[in-house]
Amino acid sequence: MNPLQLIIEREYVTRVKKKSFIFLTLFMPFLFVAIALVPALLASIKDSTENKVVVIDNTGIYAPELTSDEQYVFVQSDANTSADTYKQQLGNDIFAVLSITGDLSETPKSVSLLSEKQPPMELITRIEAALSEKVKEQKLDRLA
Repeated sequence: MNPLQLIIEREYVTRVKKKSFIFLTLFMPFLFVAIALVPALLASIKDSTENKVVVIDNTGIYAPELTSDEQYVFVQSDANTSADTYKQQLGNDIFAVLSITGDLSETPKSVSLLSEKQPPMELITRIEAALSEKVKEQKLDRLA
């Protein structure tokens, strides 16, 4: 028999007979499933706290379009309270501050969302959907 083949066979048999090889062979499929499922399960967990989003709408057009639900409460700012006051309260009782400084149909970049932490994609998507729907209505009204 070829000496190289004997060496390969001996190495293979010694490694396969180890307890660690048997354990990892049986454990790895479970590990791969856990790696795939745990992030999906963590992402599906809903936050039960009610998050307050203050809307500073200088135009007065877009704030009524944002509707509250059990997770996000949109509150229109007082005319007397400055934006800096709300920004100082971020993280305490205010989750985010949405500032709209101009007509979005003319200047789309006149909106900003400030938050102490990274705002969830769900909140950003809701705000974008509501504002873009209103902008679309404004543009259609101008055409009519």
